[in-house]
Amino acid sequence: MNPYYNLPQEQRRIQQLVAQFNADEQVWRSLEGKRRRRRRLFPRLSAKLRKQLDLFDFAKARPPQDRVGLLRGLRVRLEYVNGQSPHAVAFAFSQLRK
Repeated sequence: MNPYYNLPQEQRRIQQLVAQFNADEQVWRSLEGKRRRRRRLFPRLSAKLRKQLDLFDFAKARPPQDRVGLLRGLRVRLEYVNGQSPHAVAFAFSQLRK
């Protein structure tokens, strides 16, 4: 189902990305109280550890995304540019996500 049927074909993907960004921003803002509480309770945490905890909470609260089409297109482009096998590309992408 395409919720953006009224938009031109070239603008639909952009609108999907904008909607995804807005949803992610809403989740990030909803976690603001949790971040403030953590900083108040644990003032000696390093900035790096605070950022990791913030990103972990965000990833946990974020709904799962359907990225099948996006990853398929990315894999094809990476294969073409680097000349690597699909397994090497999948492994490289999994390392980027960590």
